[in-house]
Amino acid sequence: MKPAKKYVLIVLAGLVFLLTGCQKAIEPEEAGVLFVNRFIYEAKDERFESNFVQGMELDIKLEEQRKELIEDLVTSFSEFGGVISPKQTEAFLNQWLELVKANAKYDVSAVKENRKEKNVTITYSVRGINFQEVYKSAMEKLIDRMLADSELMSNNVKLGDLIIQLLMESMKEADIIDKPIKVSVTMEQVKKKWQLVDARSETEMANLLLAFMAGVNDLDKYAANMSVAVSEALAEANKQVDQEFSATPSDGKETDKEKEVSENQTEAEKAAAEKKAKEKKEGTVETVETIETYDDSEKE
Repeated sequence: MKPAKKYVLIVLAGLVFLLTGCQKAIEPEEAGVLFVNRFIYEAKDERFESNFVQGMELDIKLEEQRKELIEDLVTSFSEFGGVISPKQTEAFLNQWLELVKANAKYDVSAVKENRKEKNVTITYSVRGINFQEVYKSAMEKLIDRMLADSELMSNNVKLGDLIIQLLMESMKEADIIDKPIKVSVTMEQVKKKWQLVDARSETEMANLLLAFMAGVNDLDKYAANMSVAVSEALAEANKQVDQEFSATPSDGKETDKEKEVSENQTEAEKAAAEKKAKEKKEGTVETVETIETYDDSEKE
């Protein structure tokens, strides 16, 4: 190679090194968008790998954690003792996630820098799936079926099949919540790349996922919503039974049908209460800290 050509190549190589070495980290708002698009929507964008610490490894970690979190949500559906199989779980999760990707909406509403801790809090406004209404609808149908078929209470497999079937039917009519909720993640820069703050990441990721999938921003609120949905479904069933029998003249004696309905309702309520008591005793209902959020006016 001639000396002149060799010199040109050295200069060009040095220029490339200089340009890449001077590359600035992307803005926190852009990092926040890339993170949500990958974690929630599973969008493949090469900018994610190049702008996050160990981007390829993080991508795999996010996929695994998303799967674990969602499966934990499904196991909470056995309010009345139904057994839900892995195959059923997968089918319902696929439907749920596709609904989120197609309908859930978000934007970055605030970015706040914490100079003392050298990190940035990114706050999102999320309109996720109104899962409380989906669950309530499914539970109303489930209780109706349980009142009509007392054998369901003693067949956990059949009951699990029915729960997933009714949830999938109700999910087809799901809407997103009317009022956006706030949820945040905390990131820090490491050599011009971004990463989640380890001490907060697990809770923040769970809350972010809940915002999109269930329209709430913490596990306590999710558990409370599911409990309310069951209570409202039971109350509606009681109301319908009262209306049915109040329209039929009675001699004051409880009929066989009235007795059967009453016993089935009691069993359903008892099963739900026992489940809640067991969760409380074993500590399976996790309590998490609510993430602090910020207003648009604080955006720097």
